[in-house]
Amino acid sequence: MAIGGSAGSPSVYEKEVLENGIRLLTENVPNSPSVTIGAWVLMGSRVEKEEESGIVHFIEHLLFKGTQKRSAFDLARDIDGVGGVLNGFTGEEFTCFYVKVLPEHIDLALDLLSDMLIHSTFNPEELEREREVVLREIKMVEDSPDELVHDLFFEILFPEDPLGRPVVGSEKVIAGISRDRIVRFWENYYQPPRIILAAAGQVEMRTFKDRVNRYFSTFPGDRISREPDPIRLSEKPSIRIKSIHKPLEEVYLCMGNLGYSMTHPHRYAFQVLNVYLGGGMSSRLFQEIREKRGLAYSIYSFTNAFLDTGILGIGLSTSPGQVRECLELIGKEINLVKDGEISEEDLHRVKEQIRGNLLLSLEGSDGRMARLARGEFYFGKPVAISEVLEGFTRVTREEVSQVARDIFKVDNFSLAALGKLEQEELFVPFQ
Repeated sequence: MAIGGSAGSPSVYEKEVLENGIRLLTENVPNSPSVTIGAWVLMGSRVEKEEESGIVHFIEHLLFKGTQKRSAFDLARDIDGVGGVLNGFTGEEFTCFYVKVLPEHIDLALDLLSDMLIHSTFNPEELEREREVVLREIKMVEDSPDELVHDLFFEILFPEDPLGRPVVGSEKVIAGISRDRIVRFWENYYQPPRIILAAAGQVEMRTFKDRVNRYFSTFPGDRISREPDPIRLSEKPSIRIKSIHKPLEEVYLCMGNLGYSMTHPHRYAFQVLNVYLGGGMSSRLFQEIREKRGLAYSIYSFTNAFLDTGILGIGLSTSPGQVRECLELIGKEINLVKDGEISEEDLHRVKEQIRGNLLLSLEGSDGRMARLARGEFYFGKPVAISEVLEGFTRVTREEVSQVARDIFKVDNFSLAALGKLEQEELFVPFQ
């Protein structure tokens, strides 16, 4: 299946399922100077119980700390020795470990990934050292109000769900969780049927599958599986506003509403609305609040989309005496788009911005690898670039306005604030 669309030479996507259940995806890009291979484990912070908060992120760190045949230094030396990249990240719905190398080093990349996923030792001394690293990472958020206000926003938006807890976890849990519990969690849930192995660049399925089998065939595929619990939103829509007084020079705000899932029929208009409101220096909020009035250094909107829900949020920092004016201006822009006040010229500009960002993200094998895995996870297959571009092309002004009315409802609004202000100064800014 060709999925390259208009982003240069056409590329070919192929899929196989190994005997142990690993889903194998490749996108052959003949002119690419690199290959990126990602092992996506479908385990994220959403599966954690409250007493496990942060265990998935902790395990991500620990898989880099030594295997039966490599120390942490050996892992670093082996990848540095070929000029490659070995890294990972944890999200709400999956964890990714990836290697980016020159095509002649594919075997090393597979050796490293399989070694980490199958043969990690969780050395007690390394575990304790990394525990301190993760605890410092958690504490760093306290010194970063722009990050802390996001955590507070998620907490009030999802008060009864794991999505309301930080991916990095709870300081109390990380400080007290035992090695036995960590190893048992890893052994039970990091299993082949929950792994997508995606590769993009100079890679062909015919030879790649044989190589993968060489390194992953010993990975047993009969372990326990666990799915995320259903979203547990409040029974009734409600306005949730929370402020924490901190002696800061600026007031940090994060606000918004529940949005659409990754597969929602209006997902393209959802992204257009986001970019129109706060997706760059030409966006409405940036122009009205920063450029015309100088009320904030940074103001932006953002989306997070998951399997079954999503978020459209707005973040900014401003002086304590300018909070009301900023909120009123945000509300004004939201009300305008809800009322259909978006021009064809602006809609075209936003679509071109999205198109450019998307095609530029395909310049590297790492971006293509991530698209493969995310498409498989959310849609059961990678979505062709041409299909995505066509989806944005079809978005109309009327659809964007309808999405704004659907999302920005007064009785389902959350607002989090940090700084020198009282909760009584905060309000729902739109009608």
